[in-house]
Amino acid sequence: MTPVSAITGIILAGGKSSRMGAEKALMKLDNREMIAWPLALLKKFCSQILISANSSNFDHLQLEVVPDVYPNCGPMAGLHACMLASSADDFLVISCDMPFVNETIIKQLLSLYPLNQAVIASYKEETIPVCAYYHRSVLPLLEQELEAGLLKMKRFIDKTDHAFVHFNNPELILRLSNINTPEEYEQALKLLHMLEIKTDE
Repeated sequence: MTPVSAITGIILAGGKSSRMGAEKALMKLDNREMIAWPLALLKKFCSQILISANSSNFDHLQLEVVPDVYPNCGPMAGLHACMLASSADDFLVISCDMPFVNETIIKQLLSLYPLNQAVIASYKEETIPVCAYYHRSVLPLLEQELEAGLLKMKRFIDKTDHAFVHFNNPELILRLSNINTPEEYEQALKLLHMLEIKTDE
Protein backbone atom coordinates (compact mmCIF):
# COMPACT_ATOMS: atom_id res chain seq x y z
CA MET A 1 0.00 0.00 0.00
CA THR A 2 1.18 3.54 -0.72
CA PRO A 3 2.67 5.14 2.40
CA VAL A 4 0.53 7.85 3.96
CA SER A 5 3.11 10.52 3.18
CA ALA A 6 2.71 9.88 -0.56
CA ILE A 7 -1.07 10.26 -0.84
CA THR A 8 -2.92 13.52 -1.39
CA GLY A 9 -6.58 13.63 -0.43
CA ILE A 10 -9.07 15.63 -2.47
CA ILE A 11 -12.49 16.66 -1.20
CA LEU A 12 -14.73 17.72 -4.06
CA ALA A 13 -16.80 20.68 -2.89
CA GLY A 14 -17.11 22.75 -6.04
CA GLY A 15 -20.71 21.94 -6.91
CA LYS A 16 -23.43 24.57 -6.87
CA SER A 17 -25.68 22.64 -4.43
CA SER A 18 -28.64 23.81 -6.51
CA ARG A 19 -30.85 20.86 -5.59
CA MET A 20 -30.13 21.36 -1.89
CA GLY A 21 -30.78 25.10 -1.95
CA ALA A 22 -27.86 25.69 0.45
CA GLU A 23 -24.12 24.98 0.66
CA LYS A 24 -24.46 21.28 1.46
CA ALA A 25 -20.84 20.86 2.52
CA LEU A 26 -21.50 23.20 5.46
CA MET A 27 -24.78 21.64 6.60
CA LYS A 28 -24.59 19.95 9.99
CA LEU A 29 -24.60 16.22 10.68
CA ASP A 30 -24.20 15.29 14.33
CA ASN A 31 -22.97 18.82 15.12
CA ARG A 32 -20.29 18.68 12.42
CA GLU A 33 -20.28 20.23 8.99
CA MET A 34 -20.81 17.62 6.31
CA ILE A 35 -17.36 18.28 4.85
CA ALA A 36 -15.78 17.49 8.23
CA TRP A 37 -16.68 13.80 7.85
CA PRO A 38 -14.60 13.01 4.72
CA LEU A 39 -11.93 15.38 6.02
CA ALA A 40 -11.50 13.38 9.23
CA LEU A 41 -11.31 10.16 7.22
CA LEU A 42 -8.75 11.42 4.72
CA LYS A 43 -6.50 12.65 7.52
CA LYS A 44 -5.97 8.98 8.42
CA PHE A 45 -4.57 8.20 4.97
CA CYS A 46 -3.19 11.42 3.52
CA SER A 47 -0.42 13.83 4.45
CA GLN A 48 -1.88 16.57 2.24
CA ILE A 49 -5.57 17.39 1.77
CA LEU A 50 -6.91 19.78 -0.85
CA ILE A 51 -10.42 21.21 -1.08
CA SER A 52 -11.72 21.54 -4.62
CA ALA A 53 -13.97 24.60 -4.44
CA ASN A 54 -14.62 27.92 -6.12
CA SER A 55 -15.54 30.05 -3.12
CA SER A 56 -14.13 31.28 0.18
CA ASN A 57 -16.66 29.25 2.19
CA PHE A 58 -14.00 26.81 3.33
CA ASP A 59 -11.26 29.16 4.51
CA HIS A 60 -12.03 28.23 8.13
CA LEU A 61 -10.74 24.70 7.48
CA GLN A 62 -7.23 26.13 7.07
CA LEU A 63 -6.52 23.89 4.10
CA GLU A 64 -5.57 24.78 0.56
CA VAL A 65 -8.70 25.54 -1.46
CA VAL A 66 -8.13 24.92 -5.17
CA PRO A 67 -10.39 26.65 -7.73
CA ASP A 68 -11.16 25.05 -11.07
CA VAL A 69 -9.00 25.82 -14.08
CA TYR A 70 -12.00 24.81 -16.20
CA PRO A 71 -15.00 26.49 -14.51
CA ASN A 72 -18.43 24.85 -14.46
CA CYS A 73 -17.10 21.51 -15.68
CA GLY A 74 -18.02 19.35 -12.70
CA PRO A 75 -15.91 16.89 -10.70
CA MET A 76 -13.45 16.24 -13.53
CA ALA A 77 -12.40 19.89 -13.31
CA GLY A 78 -11.93 19.59 -9.55
CA LEU A 79 -9.75 16.51 -9.90
CA HIS A 80 -7.73 18.18 -12.65
CA ALA A 81 -7.09 21.40 -10.71
CA CYS A 82 -6.07 19.55 -7.55
CA MET A 83 -3.66 17.32 -9.44
CA LEU A 84 -2.04 20.45 -10.88
CA ALA A 85 -1.80 21.93 -7.38
CA SER A 86 0.00 18.91 -5.90
CA SER A 87 3.26 17.12 -6.62
CA ALA A 88 1.85 13.78 -5.44
CA ASP A 89 1.39 10.76 -7.69
CA ASP A 90 -1.45 9.16 -5.72
CA PHE A 91 -4.80 10.76 -4.94
CA LEU A 92 -7.79 9.72 -2.85
CA VAL A 93 -10.99 11.51 -3.84
CA ILE A 94 -14.20 11.81 -1.83
CA SER A 95 -17.11 14.10 -2.57
CA CYS A 96 -18.07 16.44 0.27
CA ASP A 97 -21.60 15.00 0.27
CA MET A 98 -20.51 11.46 1.17
CA PRO A 99 -20.12 11.69 4.95
CA PHE A 100 -20.47 7.99 5.75
CA VAL A 101 -17.55 6.56 3.77
CA ASN A 102 -15.30 4.71 6.22
CA GLU A 103 -11.82 3.20 6.51
CA THR A 104 -12.97 -0.18 5.19
CA ILE A 105 -14.03 1.37 1.90
CA ILE A 106 -10.82 3.38 1.52
CA LYS A 107 -8.58 0.42 2.34
CA GLN A 108 -10.31 -1.69 -0.30
CA LEU A 109 -9.81 1.05 -2.90
CA LEU A 110 -6.12 1.32 -2.03
CA SER A 111 -5.63 -2.44 -2.13
CA LEU A 112 -5.96 -2.38 -5.93
CA TYR A 113 -3.99 0.77 -6.68
CA PRO A 114 -0.62 -0.69 -7.79
CA LEU A 115 -2.02 -2.16 -11.00
CA ASN A 116 -4.46 0.58 -11.97
CA GLN A 117 -4.59 4.25 -12.87
CA ALA A 118 -8.01 4.50 -11.25
CA VAL A 119 -9.87 2.40 -8.68
CA ILE A 120 -13.55 3.23 -8.38
CA ALA A 121 -16.11 2.28 -5.74
CA SER A 122 -19.24 0.60 -7.08
CA TYR A 123 -22.31 -1.32 -5.98
CA LYS A 124 -25.05 -3.06 -7.95
CA GLU A 125 -25.13 -1.16 -11.27
CA GLU A 126 -23.79 2.08 -9.80
CA THR A 127 -20.25 3.37 -10.17
CA ILE A 128 -19.04 6.17 -7.91
CA PRO A 129 -16.13 8.04 -9.51
CA VAL A 130 -16.21 10.62 -6.69
CA CYS A 131 -15.18 7.95 -4.18
CA ALA A 132 -12.03 6.68 -5.79
CA TYR A 133 -8.27 6.47 -6.15
CA TYR A 134 -6.55 8.14 -9.12
CA HIS A 135 -2.91 8.14 -10.24
CA ARG A 136 -1.28 11.26 -11.65
CA SER A 137 -0.80 9.48 -14.98
CA VAL A 138 -4.47 10.19 -15.82
CA LEU A 139 -3.82 13.95 -15.84
CA PRO A 140 -3.06 14.32 -19.59
CA LEU A 141 -6.24 12.42 -20.49
CA LEU A 142 -8.21 14.44 -17.96
CA GLU A 143 -7.03 17.69 -19.53
CA GLN A 144 -7.73 16.38 -23.01
CA GLU A 145 -11.31 15.51 -22.09
CA LEU A 146 -11.88 18.89 -20.41
CA GLU A 147 -10.44 20.76 -23.40
CA ALA A 148 -12.86 18.88 -25.65
CA GLY A 149 -15.82 19.60 -23.35
CA LEU A 150 -16.26 15.89 -22.63
CA LEU A 151 -17.34 16.02 -19.01
CA LYS A 152 -18.75 12.56 -18.28
CA MET A 153 -16.53 10.84 -15.73
CA LYS A 154 -17.62 7.39 -16.90
CA ARG A 155 -16.29 8.13 -20.39
CA PHE A 156 -13.03 9.38 -18.88
CA ILE A 157 -12.65 6.33 -16.62
CA ASP A 158 -13.35 3.95 -19.50
CA LYS A 159 -10.23 5.31 -21.22
CA THR A 160 -7.97 4.61 -18.23
CA ASP A 161 -6.49 1.39 -16.87
CA HIS A 162 -9.00 1.00 -14.08
CA ALA A 163 -10.65 -1.38 -11.66
CA PHE A 164 -13.90 -1.32 -9.74
CA VAL A 165 -14.28 -2.34 -6.12
CA HIS A 166 -17.75 -3.85 -5.94
CA PHE A 167 -19.37 -3.54 -2.53
CA ASN A 168 -22.08 -6.05 -1.62
CA ASN A 169 -22.29 -5.56 2.14
CA PRO A 170 -25.57 -3.70 2.88
CA GLU A 171 -23.96 -1.42 5.47
CA LEU A 172 -21.14 -0.42 3.13
CA ILE A 173 -23.64 0.29 0.37
CA LEU A 174 -25.47 2.63 2.76
CA ARG A 175 -22.15 4.29 3.57
CA LEU A 176 -21.69 5.09 -0.12
CA SER A 177 -24.81 7.26 -0.10
CA ASN A 178 -24.46 10.85 -1.19
CA ILE A 179 -26.64 13.79 -0.21
CA ASN A 180 -27.99 16.13 -2.89
CA THR A 181 -31.49 17.14 -1.82
CA PRO A 182 -33.31 18.16 1.38
CA GLU A 183 -35.03 14.77 1.33
CA GLU A 184 -31.70 12.95 1.14
CA TYR A 185 -30.40 15.13 3.96
CA GLU A 186 -33.31 14.08 6.18
CA GLN A 187 -32.63 10.47 5.25
CA ALA A 188 -28.96 10.95 6.16
CA LEU A 189 -29.94 12.17 9.63
CA LYS A 190 -31.84 8.91 10.12
CA LEU A 191 -28.99 6.90 8.63
CA LEU A 192 -26.59 8.52 11.07
CA HIS A 193 -28.37 6.85 13.97
CA MET A 194 -29.04 3.62 12.11
CA LEU A 195 -25.31 3.15 11.53
CA GLU A 196 -24.58 4.35 15.08
CA ILE A 197 -21.87 6.64 13.75
CA LYS A 198 -20.38 8.77 16.47
CA THR A 199 -18.87 12.23 16.17
CA ASP A 200 -15.46 11.06 17.30
CA GLU A 201 -15.25 8.03 14.98
